[in-house]
Amino acid sequence: MADDTISYNVCIINDGDLASNLGKRGSQSEITMFNYKKGNRAITISYPHRYPERIQSLINSVGISDFVVLVIDKLDRYFGEAVLTLDAMGVTEGYIILKNYIDMGSIKPYISGTVVEKYTLFEGDVNSLREDMFSRIIDVQDEHQPVVMVDQAFTVKGIGTVALGVVMEGVIKKHDAVKLYPSEKNIIVRSIQVHDNDVERAIKGSRVGLALKNVSPEEIEKGDIISAGDIPLVEQIEAEIKVNKYFRAGVSDADMIHVAMGLKIVPARVEGSIKAGESKSIAVKFERQVPYFRKMKTGVFHLDRFPRVVGKINFP
Repeated sequence: MADDTISYNVCIINDGDLASNLGKRGSQSEITMFNYKKGNRAITISYPHRYPERIQSLINSVGISDFVVLVIDKLDRYFGEAVLTLDAMGVTEGYIILKNYIDMGSIKPYISGTVVEKYTLFEGDVNSLREDMFSRIIDVQDEHQPVVMVDQAFTVKGIGTVALGVVMEGVIKKHDAVKLYPSEKNIIVRSIQVHDNDVERAIKGSRVGLALKNVSPEEIEKGDIISAGDIPLVEQIEAEIKVNKYFRAGVSDADMIHVAMGLKIVPARVEGSIKAGESKSIAVKFERQVPYFRKMKTGVFHLDRFPRVVGKINFP
């Protein structure tokens, strides 16, 4: 439809001032959201304000983004960990902004062989960066069943349960009968907001607020999926894990790892072992059932070691 708001989701790493200068501040949880809308086009900026203290903040921000702006002002271990996270979660498009006299030659050894190696150096100001983001927005005709990944849920007086999230695929419409996963609870979309405007529908890429019927906020968790289609639930699966060479301990069945699946970060164990730098197909058993959507960004992490990034995971 001509009046749909077309959105582009950008993650800004290591520069909260840049994020705030790009848009108006919105919601805050593990990440802080900023929004800028012009006509029927919008950019949504996520900033992982709790990183590096909590890598979950970075994972969540990357998990909902189409594009990354990686700001590098020092070559410390957290810069390296951010690079490993982007590589593990497969974010292939991005910019690099360099500060404090750091040049591309200085960072090359740290990004070589990762997705960040293909990022472009950006040297413009905040206004040119914003316009560049707008130039990347394309009109996507996606009439698939809606898939919305939930960031948070709460009660609004006079409205009831409201869930905030991102439309990952398809079109979500007012009055849609949908399911909440993994609970498989039947719910109804009472109304939809996009950038504080009431709309009849929201398309892929939109940051949405959904007023929901037949569910309470307590029944909704971060990373849950709302969809009119069937979403597979995974509890044990054979998957290929590639451990990065910097996670020297490797992984074994004695380890509790955490698998990022969209906005969910789920405890899991493997049956067997994988050494640093190796890749292997291995049985992965999750602590609980998890909804799996093929376009989710995924990765393997260990929250009690450094680097906290174990590596990549590929599902069948």
